[in-house]
Amino acid sequence: NCRTNGANNQLQRLKKNINFSIKSGYILTNPMQSFALKFKAVEKIALNNPEIKAIVNLKLQRDTLKKVRDVFLFQCYTGLSYSDIVRLDISHIVKAAKGELWIKMKRKKTDVSFSIPLLPSALKILNQYLEQQGLDKLIFPVLSNQKMNDALKIIQELAGISKSLTTHLARHTFATTITLSNGVP
Repeated sequence: NCRTNGANNQLQRLKKNINFSIKSGYILTNPMQSFALKFKAVEKIALNNPEIKAIVNLKLQRDTLKKVRDVFLFQCYTGLSYSDIVRLDISHIVKAAKGELWIKMKRKKTDVSFSIPLLPSALKILNQYLEQQGLDKLIFPVLSNQKMNDALKIIQELAGISKSLTTHLARHTFATTITLSNGVP
């Protein structure tokens, strides 16, 4: 059931196992030696500023949808992945020398440290949740990734956005709309 790139990711894992087997002496030759993987270019989709504003200005009745929207927008303003926003707690919010707030933590996926300045839009959302949470708790009440994406489909429809909203789309939005289009390399 995999598409081309998904199947190629599986084949890459197989190639790693074969190379390990050769190095360990389990097999002598590489049966995939002449096999080359061809990945298809994937178009990265991001929200533009009017689409972000449509989500910000959306009047939502259900608390669950409001929380999902807030988490999604916070991801758009910070670039945090789903796995990192789930773990975000007060200890990750650090005040810099000039008084501005930053998120400092390690990526769950790669264990690489990162620092993200908190933009005013992100701070506005963050402050709402810091008032509600204790100092020893996670900042955001994040649903499972599947439930987040299901709720984002509802938000997408209500906001009249044709792009498929997912938690990962928020990372692309941060990279393109929030940073690149504002002159940040």
